[in-house]
Amino acid sequence: MKKCSVIIPTYNGANKILSLIRALSIQTTNDFETIVVVDGSNDDTVQVLEQNKSLLRELRIINQPNKGRAGARNTGAAYAQCDLLIFFDDDIEPDPDCIQQHILHHSTINESLMFGKLLMDNRETKNDFYQYRYSNEVRWIEPFGTTNKKISFDQFAITTQNMSMSKSIFNSLQGFDERLRDSEDFDLGVRALLKDVPVYYNPKAFAWHRDFVDISAYMKRQTEYYIAKKELLKMHPDYLQLLPKHFAFMQKKSYSKRLIAGLFHYHVFWNYFIHSGLFLKTFPQRLRFRLYEILIFSNSVL
Repeated sequence: MKKCSVIIPTYNGANKILSLIRALSIQTTNDFETIVVVDGSNDDTVQVLEQNKSLLRELRIINQPNKGRAGARNTGAAYAQCDLLIFFDDDIEPDPDCIQQHILHHSTINESLMFGKLLMDNRETKNDFYQYRYSNEVRWIEPFGTTNKKISFDQFAITTQNMSMSKSIFNSLQGFDERLRDSEDFDLGVRALLKDVPVYYNPKAFAWHRDFVDISAYMKRQTEYYIAKKELLKMHPDYLQLLPKHFAFMQKKSYSKRLIAGLFHYHVFWNYFIHSGLFLKTFPQRLRFRLYEILIFSNSVL
């Protein structure tokens, strides 16, 4: 019997999902099934998957009307034939032993939820903004260390981009909340801890994040994330007391912060400036990265 079910939600992912399929084809274990849930896509995702089906031992393609990431993951879990569920997003490239690391974790720490290490893929590009994101993500994960770490409300983090749990745990949590179009992973992690389900970060289960979007698209996504967090808090007001730092962005902004938001509102000038030779060649990296940070903060949080 196969050891795990790999579940991949995708929406219009024709131009990126093949990288993930190829990465799955060279895993150190092939003892898994792959379920791709095509969530109301209107591109060529299904055709790309069908043309490359032979790369994997077992690939099932589920086509459904759009339900959002939470709904797509729930569909994949419902079709899964194995007890261990591994979730990857469609823009992820797991290391060759990533699936094996998920399996090893659950063989030693049963009935837990685990998420692996994830970094922006900076291997094949010198794009300055991508390098900023890579640097930022390295800084974000550093406090979690280099060994298996148990997560708590005091040091909370979670991501479903590279996550695994048993089917029994998934069912006990009633899956992902399909009312949420974002922050569904945050919500799942909180509910897991409230039910005393152990949550772990395991850096050995590593994957690259091939999310090659420009700063404008990134700011839009961050805005959607913060809007979803506000909606989540309406649904679960108790989350504020559990994780106050994660909702600090909702506090009333000072005059100085509102002024900063106005000065750094992203328009034609900033778009031209951060792509100019003057900025990229003469400004030191530290200042360039600081400007990206201010622009993102001013155009998504403030």
